[in-house]
Amino acid sequence: MWTQCWLDYKAANKDTYGKYFTTLYVDGFKKDDVISTASDELARASLSMFERSLDIDISAPNKGIIIKKTGQELLGEEGYHIYADGDIAYIEAGTPQAVIYGVFRFLALVRTDAFNDNTDVTEIPSNPIRMLDHWDNMDGSIERGYSGNSFFFENNHDGGYAMKHFELILAAALCGSVCAGFTLNAADAKAAKEEKKAEKKAESAWLTDLAAAKKQAAAAKKPILMFSP
Repeated sequence: MWTQCWLDYKAANKDTYGKYFTTLYVDGFKKDDVISTASDELARASLSMFERSLDIDISAPNKGIIIKKTGQELLGEEGYHIYADGDIAYIEAGTPQAVIYGVFRFLALVRTDAFNDNTDVTEIPSNPIRMLDHWDNMDGSIERGYSGNSFFFENNHDGGYAMKHFELILAAALCGSVCAGFTLNAADAKAAKEEKKAEKKAESAWLTDLAAAKKQAAAAKKPILMFSP
C-alpha cells in the first residue's frame, strides 16, 4: 500500500486556478527529457484537477503558465522564482533541473490553495547535497522496518510504477537522490548472515550423519570413513 502524497492532484478551484491551466509556454529552454517531464507533470495535474488538457503554445500567451529561463547568476543551478502576473503564472529558473523543482513547488501551492495574485516565491537551496536514506533490501524486506515490506523492491526486482512515482516525490521534495549505501551494506550483511546460517545448517546435518554412521559402525563393528564438509 502506497500513496502519491501531495501529488494526487485532487480537484481544485476552477474559478481561482483554471485560468492558469489553459496553455503552457516554455521560453528559453530547449526541449529535453527534464523539460518534457516538467511539462508532462503540469499536463497531468491539469487533467486531474480541472479535467482539461493543457495546450502547448509556441508563442507567449495572454494567460496560462510560462516557464522562463533566467540567468544562473540570479538563482543558481537549482533555484527558482514563482509569481503571478494577471492571468499568467510564471516559473523562472536557470536550469532544467531547477524547472522541475519550480514546477512541483507551483503545483504544491495550487494543491494547497496557496497560489494567488500576490504570490512571489524565490527559493534557492543552500545545501547542494540532499538525499533520503533507505534501508530497503532487494528481496523486499526492510532493515529495522516496522510498517510492512518495501514497495521499491520485491524478489530482487524494482517496484516499477511505485518507483517512478517515488522519483517524482523526490523531485517535489527538492531532494536530488536516494542514499543506497546503507541499503547495499544492509543487503551484504543479510547475505552474510544467510550464508553463515546455511553453513551452520550444513554442519549440523553433517554431525547428524556422523552420529548415525558411528552408531551403524558400532553395531557392525566396522571402522567409519567420513569427510568434513
